[in-house]
Amino acid sequence: MMMSRGKNERKKISTNLFVYIIILLLMVFGVQAAQSDADSGKANSGSNTGYGPNWQCTDWTTCTTDGTSERRCTRPDESGESIEKRPCTQVQINNNSVEKNQNNQGIGQELSKQISVRKEEIKSGTYNNSLGQLLNVRQLAQNMKELRVNGVRAQTGLNITAVTDSRGKTMLRTRMKNGEESEIKIMPDTASERALERLRVKVCSTTNNCTIELKSNGTGRAEHIQYELQLERHSMILGIFQKKMQLRADVDAENGDINIHKPWWAFMATEPAE
Repeated sequence: MMMSRGKNERKKISTNLFVYIIILLLMVFGVQAAQSDADSGKANSGSNTGYGPNWQCTDWTTCTTDGTSERRCTRPDESGESIEKRPCTQVQINNNSVEKNQNNQGIGQELSKQISVRKEEIKSGTYNNSLGQLLNVRQLAQNMKELRVNGVRAQTGLNITAVTDSRGKTMLRTRMKNGEESEIKIMPDTASERALERLRVKVCSTTNNCTIELKSNGTGRAEHIQYELQLERHSMILGIFQKKMQLRADVDAENGDINIHKPWWAFMATEPAE
């Protein structure tokens, strides 16, 4: 009886040991298979190709006119090469069309800008300035020109370029001695009005020997373009002596800033109102 029980126990232990060995073997082979699959997946993912880890493929091209895109696959040892094609999705086709339209619009806008802008040296004739005013230009002797707006005249010896856009609006530009380009934004009528207001004079005419000239002033970085308005007016020194006073107003042609110049003795003189 005891011998029979011992045999049964040994048989049971042997059976359990066999089962454990079988389970252990299955676990070992299962881990190896999973590791092999993971390594294969990494290789395929890194190469981005269905040809295997030894193939390398380029990115897919943009959609062509026939509605397909392609990529080129090669082996590192150059022992094989293949070109794959695939049909484009509707989203890819739409995106490609939008990108082309944007590029075409950009090129068209740039060409439109080049065509719409005309540059030429200013010459005798009539221009429509950026403010909508009529600017009359007349050629004078000794390379001088006359600019006239609303009946106010200014002479200049500057080389002025007229830049006209597609709307027919003209900007005036001139290159200064320091090499920089300056835009003439203030017209003669505006410069005269501001200068006369500061000088407390009503009109600029031949009766007070008034002249207006557009010229360059200053050197280097301080150089700028200005209107120089000069005139004479009566004054009384110490309230006793009559004397004509030479006045000058400098008006910046780009921003309209004004500087007034009077003789040194002006503080002793009175200027009758006009």
